[in-house]
Amino acid sequence: MTFEEAVEYTRVPAGTFRKLSADGTFTAHGGKRKIYRRQELDAALLSLSGRTRP
Repeated sequence: MTFEEAVEYTRVPAGTFRKLSADGTFTAHGGKRKIYRRQELDAALLSLSGRTRP
């Protein structure tokens, strides 16, 4: 799915999604046009739900 579709699917604000993508939490595939896989997004969201804020 595209960036826009991934943001809508995860319900994560676009800016936060970009930051999480840049730090490797959300893995993007492809070259100029980034593609995100639903299964990988689901796994990343599950790992984020276990984190606590400092």
